[in-house]
This record gives sequence, structure tokens and C-alpha cells, in this order.
Amino acid sequence: MWAGVEPQRQQYNVTYLNIMKQIVELLESNNIYVVLDMHQDVLSSRFGTYDGIPLWLYDRFPPPNHAYPFPLSSTPSDNNWALGYVTEACSHGFQCLYDNVDGAVDSMSDFWRLIATTFGHYPNVLGYELINEPWIGNYFVKPTLLFPGISGSKNLLPFYDKLAKAIRTVDIKTLIFYEPITYSGK
Repeated sequence: MWAGVEPQRQQYNVTYLNIMKQIVELLESNNIYVVLDMHQDVLSSRFGTYDGIPLWLYDRFPPPNHAYPFPLSSTPSDNNWALGYVTEACSHGFQCLYDNVDGAVDSMSDFWRLIATTFGHYPNVLGYELINEPWIGNYFVKPTLLFPGISGSKNLLPFYDKLAKAIRTVDIKTLIFYEPITYSGK
């Protein structure tokens, strides 16, 4: 959703937002609730899926120590796309996001503030899911991130706090959904 809303830094796609509003309104007319989800799978189309974060942001991150798909010997197939998570490039990208490299969290906060401003008044918008299936971060640099409690407290908690604060500046009532580390089982 973020890549569609903000295809260029601080340039918001009003057409995309208007289509989203039409969908939310259609669902409301049929008594269907909505969760607005910043969906992503392996963060970026650079890793074979689609853009969870906008390409303009990912391309501003410094490169990882090893090119994608290290440590895998080949690019994951469409059936095994989730293997992209274990690559250094994907892990590094998530860490750059969490560490606010090039203002990544600031930009994501602006995105969520815009979404909350645009959709917070709709009675059928149940909540905002800040990010789908977040990855642990760069476990190549800090292997202890493989423990969900550590990656959750070091990376996700400060990340979620900043995003939630941005939303709450414009919408104090809509639920905010938080997902734990992808494989934490919680």
C-alpha cells in the first residue's frame, strides 16, 4: 500500500488514494469492515515479490555486504519466495528501515499519518496494520536478532512506537494492529 500511495518521496498518488476511498465506501455500503494493511513480503521487488516499501526508499539504503541472494546459491523460485527473507540483502533492508536510514521511519510515519487522516473518519475502518509479517532485521551483523524477543524489543518496539505516535496525532480512535516477528509464533 505504501509504494502505491507514495511512488516518489513526498509525492502522494491522489488517484490511488481516491480508488482506495471508493473501495472502502463500497465495502461500507455492504456492511463490511476494513483493515488497512501495509502489506509486504520480503520488503521489496528487488527480492522477487512486490514493493512493500517504495523503491525510491530501498534504493537509497546503502548496499549490503553481499549481493542478493547471498547466502542462497540462487534466487528463490516463485513457489519458495519466502526464502528471500533469509538473504542478507532483505535482512539489511529491514534493518535500514528500523534504523531510520535516510529517514525511512520518518517517511513511513508521514505515510501512516496521511492514511489515518484520509480514512480515520470511515466507520467501517476497523484498524491499521502497520506492517505485515515484519522480519527480524540484519541477523548477519547481529545474530542475536534471530531470537524474536530480542529483535522484537530492539527493532519492532521503537519502530511501532514512532508509527503509532504519528497516527495518534490525527486519529485517536481507530485500532492499530501490531504483528510480532514473522516466525515468533505469538
